[in-house]
Amino acid sequence: MAPSAATRNHAQAAQPQPLRRSARFQTAAATPDPLKPDDEFRVLKTTKRKPERYDCTTCDRNLSASAFPKYLPTDKCKHLINTCKACTKQYIAVMMDSVTYDKLACPECPELLTNADVKHHAAKDVYKRYDELERRGISEKVPGWRWCLNPKCRGGQVHESLLKQEDPPKQENATAGAEKDMKATGKEPQTRTRSKAKKIVRFFVDLASANLVDGKDQDIFTCNTCGHRACVPCDRPFHDGETCAQYKARLGQAEKEKNSEKSQKTIEKYCKPCPKCGKKIEKNGGCDAMFCPCGERFCWLCLIPYTTINATGHAKDCRYAAGNNRFDPHAGPAAPGQPALW
Repeated sequence: MAPSAATRNHAQAAQPQPLRRSARFQTAAATPDPLKPDDEFRVLKTTKRKPERYDCTTCDRNLSASAFPKYLPTDKCKHLINTCKACTKQYIAVMMDSVTYDKLACPECPELLTNADVKHHAAKDVYKRYDELERRGISEKVPGWRWCLNPKCRGGQVHESLLKQEDPPKQENATAGAEKDMKATGKEPQTRTRSKAKKIVRFFVDLASANLVDGKDQDIFTCNTCGHRACVPCDRPFHDGETCAQYKARLGQAEKEKNSEKSQKTIEKYCKPCPKCGKKIEKNGGCDAMFCPCGERFCWLCLIPYTTINATGHAKDCRYAAGNNRFDPHAGPAAPGQPALW
């Protein structure tokens, strides 16, 4: 038999009824609030990873990744970056005093550093020294090599005339052939020492250079990089229309005029003329009384001889003049304006 309506109402009343809330609270409870910009930033900030740190095998310090270089010391290195920037820079500076520039290697392997590697990892003054040593080494090792004289150019190349001058074996071979011919004819050749043979070869080289300098065909070096021209015999920029002797004479005269102008300015600044003979005299410490080699004694400030000072006094603009109450120990006690000592 189905339960009656009274029984059903009694069962529903016995069950606990849920709390009644407004529609606003029910909607809020069903859908959570979206994250605000500050809350999103707070979440990202809490999940941010810590910066990576590595150990430097040279100084044995645990440093951040920014303390290490981004690239290996050389392109041929196959190891990891285990040396920090400061240690690499210090290593290159120390090794520059211990080995030659062409033996400078990586701090972790035997691979040699190039010019670009040293420029990237070393200090500016250390790289400047390395670059200068490398340029000298190239000019000494490569026969006939010459650098461009243009200060804005870093180019260089082999010059043919210099290459011929630095090739003495041809001269020695020619001398040896002449000696063989003389032995075949029964004549004993005159023996020359090696040093004398070098001097003779050098003498002919100097004569060839002299002909190039004073003749019409001058030995000119033209840079393939910038096109700058230079005179090879005198090692100066090319002087068109002048021989080396004329060019050097003109430079010497200009240098003399420059030095003379500097000396004249120095004399005008630090020296004063003697009132008697007119010679320039420089005062280097001491009192204001000057003694000229001509025998004249005068005041350095007003250039008045003491014979006149004792009679009429110092000049008006001098600090020992009458009215300034300054005592001049070199003037006479009866000189005008000379105060009495107490």
